[in-house]
Amino acid sequence: MKIHHIILFLATLSLAIGCNSPKPENNGDDSQTETEATEPFELEVEVFSDEEENCEEECSYIELKIPVLKNGDTEVRSRINDYVDSYVRETVKTRLPEPIGNASFEMMCASFLEGYELFKLEFPDSPHSWFLELNGDSSILTDDYFTAQLMSYEYMGGAHPNSYTHLKSFDLTTGNAINITSKFNRENLLSLAESKFREAHSLSEKDDLNDAGFLFEDGMFHLPENMGLTPDGILLIYNAYEVAAYTVGATIITIPYSTLKVDGEVL
Repeated sequence: MKIHHIILFLATLSLAIGCNSPKPENNGDDSQTETEATEPFELEVEVFSDEEENCEEECSYIELKIPVLKNGDTEVRSRINDYVDSYVRETVKTRLPEPIGNASFEMMCASFLEGYELFKLEFPDSPHSWFLELNGDSSILTDDYFTAQLMSYEYMGGAHPNSYTHLKSFDLTTGNAINITSKFNRENLLSLAESKFREAHSLSEKDDLNDAGFLFEDGMFHLPENMGLTPDGILLIYNAYEVAAYTVGATIITIPYSTLKVDGEVL
């Protein structure tokens, strides 16, 4: 039998995020003097996994750890959860033998393994198994924002496994994605990011980035595709291949809020 695991575990975060509903008029009924507040947002991680059957050593498998908001404002919660759900589905769908993006996650996991079985029928001498991990349990929930941090790690043939981290922060009052370069002073953010990037790779201010082996267009530094809010500052991730060869790996830097500017003023 194939193994299907669905595990729900609750990362209990005691957050006072909801908002109170307006108080109704008191018509002498003491039970109506206070209205029930919206329960605060909570973060759960739903886990779906499957593995190759009748396998004793290096087995093919898939594991999805999906961050899901519970409670809080219904519209905000739905907007954020829909985004995460869509991202996970698109990520998995492109690795399936058939594009069943609207199926259940259990079916998508099973389809991933079916794809491996079809591959083995065509290439029976291939010694490598497949795996796909999509891990969202490092996502961050605070009083003000939710940052989806979705890290994928996979191997489906080739010279080496691949990894990728996707970051997106959302305002918990609206459910809208936060535009970090609009929220913070872009030029200040760019300058601080370049300084941190050079420091991470032991480069001076005068060193040419592309001469040092990086792949910035026209040699001009730019911000990464993935940025997100964290309690420590803005997290920036340059994934493998984004500005450097695979062997360089990802560059991960954090810019403290104390050094950032909003409307020209340092926070």
